Amino acid sequence: MESLDLAALKITSLIMVTTFNYYYRTLGRLIIRSFAFIRCFAALSLHALICFSNCLKAKFSRYCWAG
Repeated sequence: MESLDLAALKITSLIMVTTFNYYYRTLGRLIIRSFAFIRCFAALSLHALICFSNCLKAKFSRYCWAG
């Protein structure tokens, strides 16, 4: 009976470690993706800000919205 409890404990701990590793990797991927999204958003915002300031410098000339 004691060996059965030990086997059940080993199986349970193996399942817990596997589940923890899965969630840990998933959380890591999620954090990396969110940082990539934040970096991309910041770069696009900075690009838009620079373009807008160039437009203001050009006093809304015909080149303002030409990309």
